[in-house]
Amino acid sequence: MHDARDVEARTTSPDAGDHDSMQDVIALYRRDIDMTLIRERLAMSVGERFAAHERALDLVLELRRAGQAMRDAAPVRETAP
Repeated sequence: MHDARDVEARTTSPDAGDHDSMQDVIALYRRDIDMTLIRERLAMSVGERFAAHERALDLVLELRRAGQAMRDAAPVRETAP
């Protein structure tokens, strides 16, 4: 198993075009990717993905509104000099 510095050092060498070193980089990043989410999204139609994106955006906007409402309702505190 290689750490990121080792892989980076080998991919910045003059022979960086080497296929094996590129495969090491891909393997290094791939181990941290949850492929089940990607497969689930790819199984959806474009319309289904768009609807899921809209729901996520609605959640983000609601969280922003709630955060702003909390900040607006919070008492203003004096800061000590």
